[in-house]
Amino acid sequence: MRRLRLTGTVRITGPDFWGRQSTLVIEPIVDQTDYRWLWRWKYGHDISVTPKLFRVGGIGGRCVLLAHEGKVVYEIEHFIGWLHALGLRGVRFWLEGSDRPPYMRQLQLWWQIRPLLIQQAPLKLYQPAGNFLQAKSGIVRTISYHADRTQDLVLKAHVNYGEGREASHEFCFSGDVNEQRLQEVLSARTLGKPSVLKPIAWAASHLQWWEEQSEKIVWAPWLRSPTPDICKELAQHKAGVDGALLSLAAPLNSFLGGTINLFRTDHGLDVEEAQELYPHDNVMELFKIA
Repeated sequence: MRRLRLTGTVRITGPDFWGRQSTLVIEPIVDQTDYRWLWRWKYGHDISVTPKLFRVGGIGGRCVLLAHEGKVVYEIEHFIGWLHALGLRGVRFWLEGSDRPPYMRQLQLWWQIRPLLIQQAPLKLYQPAGNFLQAKSGIVRTISYHADRTQDLVLKAHVNYGEGREASHEFCFSGDVNEQRLQEVLSARTLGKPSVLKPIAWAASHLQWWEEQSEKIVWAPWLRSPTPDICKELAQHKAGVDGALLSLAAPLNSFLGGTINLFRTDHGLDVEEAQELYPHDNVMELFKIA
């Protein structure tokens, strides 16, 4: 896996989930030896994005957010994790007009940012010793990490909505990612939840400012029989977008290698696993010196 360096500033403007105008700005850090993802949480103040800042937020825990000193950014899984997993390092981002990014399919961002990326030096392989498992009772949900022999990050997602309505998808983040498969994953729609929002979203879909947004969401499959294609689409999104957030468990100039199995996981489990895989500060210092 090689580092991807951003060579120019990317700005995307559009309505956020609630229809407010939002602009996402991603710019390269001037110092090319700086491998961090920085969040400009207020004017002139940056903080490094690590799993320590991750929280579950939104109605019914529908997204992952960054939180710091009363400031938040929602839906970070839609634009940080998969870019980091592809090797993008040394960038600063912020939002203008909203605390949520423009609500878009991830492919839109990829099309804008890809022409501005160049490959640089290889990233160091980071593989925490041992296996890590998080689980929830009730509906069985598990997420596990295995430090196997692979030099890539392999995400295996399985979604299951009962009565045979299930699907699996495997995606590999590597130094030579399959572009066709990447675009399929990044064009997959997001699962709409909790179901209480569906009537509100249905009413809003008749408004001009939200009509396009409603086409980017698959609502609560358990309320109606999802087709195999919809289940597959949700599994793709889970593996290539939501699951990729765990990539940020790797310190600084490294990348997380190994296999992660996501079985019916939610954002809460994703956050717990990322924080479990994230090294202690003394390990961070060793990586800085190496």
